[in-house]
Amino acid sequence: MNIMLIDDDEAIRMMLQDIIEDYNLGTVVDALPSAATLDNALLAMRQIDILIIDMLMPVIDGIQAVSKIKAGFTGKILMLSQVESKDLVGKAYEDGVDYYITKPLNRNEIVSVLRMSVNICGWKASPKTCRVPWPPSPRKPLYPTPTVKQGIRQRGEAILKDMGIAGAPGTADLLDILQILDNQPANTAPSLKSIFKRRSRKPPWHDRCGQGVKSHGTAPAPDHLSGPYQPRDHGCR
Repeated sequence: MNIMLIDDDEAIRMMLQDIIEDYNLGTVVDALPSAATLDNALLAMRQIDILIIDMLMPVIDGIQAVSKIKAGFTGKILMLSQVESKDLVGKAYEDGVDYYITKPLNRNEIVSVLRMSVNICGWKASPKTCRVPWPPSPRKPLYPTPTVKQGIRQRGEAILKDMGIAGAPGTADLLDILQILDNQPANTAPSLKSIFKRRSRKPPWHDRCGQGVKSHGTAPAPDHLSGPYQPRDHGCR
């Protein structure tokens, strides 16, 4: 089963590829940041069986891309999006989407939908098209047992990646705080004030671009403490 991933978020593409490989659900033959080059010729050349595409992307959005290729594409189309509008979801289905999955992504939902696609493939397609054995290989645990060599930061990064939010605003602060807590002496618990003081002393204060903030004023609060969650790029492009 050949799978193409299209999402402008690299963390989402990496998460999906890991899930597909971990559960033996197929082969990711392309992982693209944009649908600008997507057409039926590319899908045919890459022999794509399943297309997983994000709805909201620059240049051309997922719905426009699906409308362009659906008439000549016989595989399954899975659309990802944070949008929960009934009108947009309905339009996605009308334009040829087979499954719609909302973000943040849930590993179990992704596996379930892909297995369903594999099962349908097993019933309706030729053996040459269905390349994935059925039933799939046994499921791996959601969060593998940490090894001795794996530190708290690496374990945190693995969990965030499984949740589909690796690299999201605030996650770097969260990992720093985990590291601070892990370095504490046994049976001691620092106050929140001391944690934030130690976190803010990281010189210089870095934004998500990795560039120090020039202002010498008070360091900004970590993203996850700055009120209702809103994606923040701090002016990065």
